[in-house]
Amino acid sequence: GFRKTGIITFPLADNDPSKLSLIRTELERNSAVQKVSFGFSSPRSQSNIGSGFNYAPLQSETSFDAGYKVIDENYLDLYEIELLAGRNLKKSDTLFRSVLVSEKVLDIMEIQDPEEAIGKIIQSGFNGDKTIVGVVKNFNSLSL
Repeated sequence: GFRKTGIITFPLADNDPSKLSLIRTELERNSAVQKVSFGFSSPRSQSNIGSGFNYAPLQSETSFDAGYKVIDENYLDLYEIELLAGRNLKKSDTLFRSVLVSEKVLDIMEIQDPEEAIGKIIQSGFNGDKTIVGVVKNFNSLSL
């Protein structure tokens, strides 16, 4: 699961780092605001960047469908998404080369222990190969 209440989301017209920093500073000045995170969409949103991924040891001729969410280092904390292994993203993780994956991805990769996934490389149609730095607990983005 993830936190679904007490969160306000809104689109931004620009993702310029200096503008985001200014927005973050202004939002954090408000005593009613506890946390700020920038991301492509909330966990509840069906808006993902759709692409495929593959994992070389599977020797699969086709890629697996994946929904990527572009997030910052504060996203897991804001939405209370549980990190099972590895680490969260860092501000210094750039160029979309580091990735967090869910338990479902590990099932596809045929990896039982989340710790074993850390450091593995997946081939991605979304900006190239990615290194798994963390594994998060599965969550539903749709109503059950």
